[in-house]
Amino acid sequence: MIDPSALIPFECMMPEKNAYANRLVSMTTYPIAIILLVVLWYQTKKKFIKDDPAVTDEEVRAVERARKRTQMDHDCISLITLVLFVVLPTTSNIVFNTWYRDATDGGSDDYNENDHIYLYADYTTHVTADNGVYWNFMVPYASLCFLLYPVGIPLLFYILVRSKLSEVDPIIENAEEAKEATVTRSKGRRVIDETRMFAVVTARHANKDIAHLEYLIDAYEPEFWYWEVIQCVYRVIIANVHIVKGDYQIALSFITALVYWKIVSIFAPYTYDADDALADVTQGVVVATLFLTILIKFLGCPNWFTYIFSAILLFVMVFAIMMVLADTKEERVFLYRERTYLWNEMMYFIRNKKHRVEGLVHKGRGSISRFLSVHSMRISDSESKTSFELEELNTEEDEEDDYDDTCFQLTGM
Repeated sequence: MIDPSALIPFECMMPEKNAYANRLVSMTTYPIAIILLVVLWYQTKKKFIKDDPAVTDEEVRAVERARKRTQMDHDCISLITLVLFVVLPTTSNIVFNTWYRDATDGGSDDYNENDHIYLYADYTTHVTADNGVYWNFMVPYASLCFLLYPVGIPLLFYILVRSKLSEVDPIIENAEEAKEATVTRSKGRRVIDETRMFAVVTARHANKDIAHLEYLIDAYEPEFWYWEVIQCVYRVIIANVHIVKGDYQIALSFITALVYWKIVSIFAPYTYDADDALADVTQGVVVATLFLTILIKFLGCPNWFTYIFSAILLFVMVFAIMMVLADTKEERVFLYRERTYLWNEMMYFIRNKKHRVEGLVHKGRGSISRFLSVHSMRISDSESKTSFELEELNTEEDEEDDYDDTCFQLTGM
């Protein structure tokens, strides 16, 4: 988790009391500062949009400027969404720790009765009735941040996707029935028609009006457009269950992880079957780890049992890594081939000064575009080969022939 406040020794700057107040403020304001910088950057770019000198029609220029501004707005929203997604667990943890107090003498948690209560995250913050910094600043400020981060970020994600629901989860026509008199129109659902579901996914990729939402919807089937919100809520809960005191901490963490594991297993929300299987395995590892913690803490399991259980978990983790490698085999092979191709091209341009460097940049952009096309059209095992991929395969074979000709010319030189 990102914690820039760890770079600042607040405990050394304020060794006596209430050092956590500075950490709370810094951790909840730096995301806002990043977002403001992102907005400022894109607004500045919009002021310096240049027209294409080849276009002389003023109306066409105005349309192109509007298109570029819209694209910048979408890029800005996409980057802000990524920032909020990354900082959510850390900032939520910092906010919730404001109410996580520790009675150092093992007595009552009531600060009116016990004078030995401190913040668990910072023992320079003495929780007493006369600590004005804690009660008059930290608690109200943390309450505001609670609405802004743990509640506000998932709510913002929901509003962004829900406002474009007709395009995120559209109704499409059956391609096979389009030639007939009657055509059925429905939403893409895997349980009804997997081909139609992937047609919706393809349509979403081609729709530039929801390009800024790809980070929130790209991994999930159209039916589960809201799943990123559930994922955010789960991350907040699992990261802050520790504020419940006593022996219930581990048990509540285990129950939370177990419930989410079964939800992921039952609904299988991801577009690709391999992603569903990987999510199932990784969440199972989390549940098994918490279960092992319960066995060690409450049942006093012997050491040999711990070693065996840990070995099983290690085997499962290795299996998950193998699943990832198998699932990304096509992409890794493609990237390796393109890396070799670009390296040979670069050596060729270095040896031949008459060629322009811009040619290499153009070829690199073409490689990136081809990779994104291959990745966006990857489907599950049952739909592993589509007409688009066959077309890409023919194009790649032609490129390999061109590459062989280039290598032959280099050899002749």
